[in-house]
Amino acid sequence: MNKNVRFGRRRKIIGVFAAVIAAVFLGGLVLPVFAEEPAALSVGVAGSETGSLCTAGVAGSETGSLCAAGVSGSEQESSRRVVFVGDSRTVGMYITLSGAGYSEDIDAALGNEIYIGRVAMGYDWFVSTGMAEAAPYLAQGNTDLVILMGCNDMAAPESSASSYASFVNANIENWMAGNNRVFFDSVNPVGHMGGGGETSCSIYSNDGTCVPFNETLKASLDDKVSWIDTYSYLVSGSYATVDGIHYDSTTYYAIHDFILEAVANAKMREFTVTLDPAGGSCEVGEIKVEEMKPLGDLPVPERQGYRFDGWFLDQTRVDGNTVMPDGDITLKASWRASDQTPYLVVFHQYGQPDETETRYGTTDAEVQVQPPRRGGYQTPAAQTQKIAADGSTRFDFTYLPAERRRNRKENGENISGGKAEQDQNNSDSASNIYQIRYARGIYDTSGLPKTYKTEDLPIVLKDPKMPRGTVFRGWYDPEGKRVRQIEKGQKGNLILTGRVSDYRVIAAADAAGILVLLAAAGIFSFFSARDRDRRRSDGSTIRNSRGLSGW
Repeated sequence: MNKNVRFGRRRKIIGVFAAVIAAVFLGGLVLPVFAEEPAALSVGVAGSETGSLCTAGVAGSETGSLCAAGVSGSEQESSRRVVFVGDSRTVGMYITLSGAGYSEDIDAALGNEIYIGRVAMGYDWFVSTGMAEAAPYLAQGNTDLVILMGCNDMAAPESSASSYASFVNANIENWMAGNNRVFFDSVNPVGHMGGGGETSCSIYSNDGTCVPFNETLKASLDDKVSWIDTYSYLVSGSYATVDGIHYDSTTYYAIHDFILEAVANAKMREFTVTLDPAGGSCEVGEIKVEEMKPLGDLPVPERQGYRFDGWFLDQTRVDGNTVMPDGDITLKASWRASDQTPYLVVFHQYGQPDETETRYGTTDAEVQVQPPRRGGYQTPAAQTQKIAADGSTRFDFTYLPAERRRNRKENGENISGGKAEQDQNNSDSASNIYQIRYARGIYDTSGLPKTYKTEDLPIVLKDPKMPRGTVFRGWYDPEGKRVRQIEKGQKGNLILTGRVSDYRVIAAADAAGILVLLAAAGIFSFFSARDRDRRRSDGSTIRNSRGLSGW
């Protein structure tokens, strides 16, 4: 292929790659410039025209937008829903806050606030329609219901208040399911049109007619209902109506903010969490937790031989982040058998324990222990036991010399080990005769005492007969302590081990070491000599590992 053609193709390929890289780079710069801004998030009931709560206020209002009240923006998404149910004054509050046109009947949302109201309605509408419209919101849970009724029931204030209380009390448990709360706002004063005197258009004069209604209702409501006293808040300050019944925008904003603050500050219901350690022990028996709050730090119980596996509500595991359910609950501890439960294994010789081991197993599991073999002794039979949670499990094994075991077996005695074996081994102690056992070694113990009596003490222990080339260095008990004599007052069988230095072994090791050194020297000399001969024969210079001539 022509050289220029190949070069031209290469330039085209390089040009394509350069164009791709430039497009990617420029695209990263240009695309963000023309990207559309994200759409504003709308919070409210699906299908309703809610808009933003920050722009829903009345322009030029003295109070300002509701953003200042702390109920807008991202907080709306995480806060609880508030549902207002009331008469024409609830309708008026919604119109003021939203800037919507006049309507006699509303069921609309402003962010996380729902307004349900009807002009000129009282108890009958509340029972038949108002709460029916509020029911779907309560069914979703995490809702605060605020009732603003009674203004149109002043013909018989006390009997009307009793009717409201009876209806609310009969339904309070259902309404509060799902972490809902219920609030009842007082009937608020009328009159004072434009901040002046009472108006002639009021349905009742502001002479305290609503006070009996409020007092009767508050006293009759269930304790689960939270009372909001907006009446006292308004009469202690300033307020104004536009027609003797309905308020001006400033008063509506004040009422709205006062109610929301009361809802936010209302004490949540508190429930009891009973802690059942289920066989273990726990320093805390119960804790108090407010509704809708996390359980928080839960105590850790203890149970010997088991590991804590968590708290459970029925079959569901819970932790500190679990939200408190609606009502008292009992949490039960769950346990797993520990695989680190200790048990003892004790080995006996001549009725005296000479070795004790602490081992570990799983609680309630059956463990079989097979004792190891010992030279000159019969191996006891294996034992199987279930590991107790309290660490009290113990395996006892007794070793007998092979000849003594055979004699006892021929006599029909118990030779299985354990307590019966120990009692047999100590049977001689009744006559104050105790055994002395010498551990095996290269020494001769034929002339040494095999028993002793307490009245013969003290007894000096003699050295055994030793082979030539060995030195006896003393007798030692199982704890490694040197025993030169059996002291006066000593009781019980003894196990003694002799320590020996064997010079024959040392001498043999020294001789072997000398031979190895001589052999190594001979090999080194042989190769050195051969290397010198080769250098001389060819007349060349051989460099060592460091690169230097000669040696």
